[in-house]
Amino acid sequence: MKLIFENWRNYLLVEKLALKPGPQGWDLYGELVARAYENAPSYEPESVTAFRGLKPFINKMFKQIQSRVNVEFVDDNPYPSEKEMCLDAFEKGRLKIWKGGTSHPVFSPEENLKLRTVHDYMTHC
Repeated sequence: MKLIFENWRNYLLVEKLALKPGPQGWDLYGELVARAYENAPSYEPESVTAFRGLKPFINKMFKQIQSRVNVEFVDDNPYPSEKEMCLDAFEKGRLKIWKGGTSHPVFSPEENLKLRTVHDYMTHC
């Protein structure tokens, strides 16, 4: 997590790149975040308290999302793109969330699915 914020800070402050659509904007930022996430350790004991502190927010937002769309947990990756996911959510009132890969060192599988729902809806749609 620390590495993600360090990369973000470098991207915004040092390189002074504006977050605009395109290869030198949001696309590059997304690549930096993905790279930092891939390189980050899977568990840091000092982060456990912060993750536990997210649980009330995750539960609150999950309930709010459920009041707007029907959340379905599915076995396979349901969407070929972010655009398809958002169209499904906004036009059909449905958001499918992939059940795979729910192992997390702090969250239970159910909590991780809720987090994935909150992330997909709030971040991508």
